[in-house]
Amino acid sequence: MGAITKSREISMFQSLMYSEGYLYDFFKNDIEQIISNINNDFPIDLNCSFKSTESVKEIEKDLRKNYRNEEDERVNSLCELMLIEDQKNGNATFNERVVKARRFAVSKIADEVSYTRSRK
Repeated sequence: MGAITKSREISMFQSLMYSEGYLYDFFKNDIEQIISNINNDFPIDLNCSFKSTESVKEIEKDLRKNYRNEEDERVNSLCELMLIEDQKNGNATFNERVVKARRFAVSKIADEVSYTRSRK
């Protein structure tokens, strides 16, 4: 398939102005600006509201924070389980058990993450 011409791009966005659905909902506030950008050979997203890098950065920051919190909760839960088991068996001092449990939990989470990524 060849390159799409400028006039074809404009035509596609003009037809989007009179449609419904996900694409229209996403671009509806920017269609005229996008057409202007295409006409003037500007970057297609110049002065468009759909490209809000600050909101994207905030979302990414929240996702990273939530992931860290979930990971901490998982590590703490695994540590608690291991400490209970070690205490039952009398295997180590409290500090040794905590260090051992945290190392084990972190390694298991790392294994799970790499396994999940490799399956995608």
